[in-house]
Amino acid sequence: MEISTAAAAKYTTSIQINAPITVVWQLLSDINKWPQWNPEVKTAHLNGALAPETDFTWKAGPGTITSHLVEVKAPTNIAWTGKTMGISASHTYKLEEAGSNKTIVTTAETFDGIVVKIMKSYFQKTLAKSLDGGLASLKKAAEQAQLNS
Repeated sequence: MEISTAAAAKYTTSIQINAPITVVWQLLSDINKWPQWNPEVKTAHLNGALAPETDFTWKAGPGTITSHLVEVKAPTNIAWTGKTMGISASHTYKLEEAGSNKTIVTTAETFDGIVVKIMKSYFQKTLAKSLDGGLASLKKAAEQAQLNS
């Protein structure tokens, strides 16, 4: 899935993680355990198999979000869409091996909807903070898991 360039707010960022792609994938793909490594996620529940067309519900920030998996390609891609409080969102993660024990993770997200268009600057900053923070938490968890293995 590609992120829309026409969305009102969009952000893309990357990080290098000193852990194999399989370790990083395990953390990202186990949606039910997101709250264990990402402090912004309070709850998360996958409502079926980790596969396109499966929904999951999660709470991050003020609202509970129901998201819909649109792409799951182990161990390199996972993407979903979701709606909450009048905001439509799309989110992707792409993982690339960068040597035997390094992974580059690129994540991108868009927000769209009337409220986003009205408060574009706020939502742009919110996206940047959320994605940068999420990648930092993923890096910390994956590198710790690698040390413990």
